[in-house]
Amino acid sequence: MREITDSLADAFDRVEDFQAVQADATPEGLRESVELLQEAVGIREEERSLIRERLEGIRGSNRAPGHVLLGLIVGLMAREEI
Repeated sequence: MREITDSLADAFDRVEDFQAVQADATPEGLRESVELLQEAVGIREEERSLIRERLEGIRGSNRAPGHVLLGLIVGLMAREEI
């Protein structure tokens, strides 16, 4: 179980690093950076389409789709570390 904990910690560290680098980004720059972060974990247009479809089935996701996406990104990064 320790490996999963370490992997999640590493994934959160990577997201925090991303946020620190993007702190002063313009809205356009931030959008591009988020797309690059998604691509880094294998989320491209086809996957974004699937995510949009599946979000409808997650209660409350319409109020915070970015939070759901962040959870998916952290999960995918953690998976890479296992």
